[in-house]
Amino acid sequence: MEHIWIAIWERNRQNYVDFMKDLSPEQLNTIPNGSKNNIIWHVGHILVTQQALLYSLSNLEMGVSKEQVFVFKTGSIPQTIVTPEQIRDVEDLLTSQVHQLKKDVVENKFTTYQPYTTVTGFTLTSFDAAGQFNNYHEGLHFGIIMQLRKSILR
Repeated sequence: MEHIWIAIWERNRQNYVDFMKDLSPEQLNTIPNGSKNNIIWHVGHILVTQQALLYSLSNLEMGVSKEQVFVFKTGSIPQTIVTPEQIRDVEDLLTSQVHQLKKDVVENKFTTYQPYTTVTGFTLTSFDAAGQFNNYHEGLHFGIIMQLRKSILR
């Protein structure tokens, strides 16, 4: 089965990788006035959310740590500075999640899905619906990140 949203998602993840290359750890951790989160939180958040939407709701083990889930889950705010090592882990997950998901699709691991209604009101009833919604979600956060970057680089 072909999942066209995976190709779109892979390109979007490369955009995240490219975007982060130009920012220092200090810039990634900066919370501009009027914001409650920083760029690295938004990037970590998309990683955790993708795993929850596609893996956890498919009754599969997530590829992020419990600590990462706690730090980047919906509703959380940065409590500490994300270290350069943790930033590298986040950067690595941007691409490794894509490779893992493609492998897991080929191995037909996504056989069940627990329906879920998102905070934005979308009801997801399948793996494909979750993947499509995930692209929407990651696009929203990329827009927020672009705005944060403008504030930081002023």
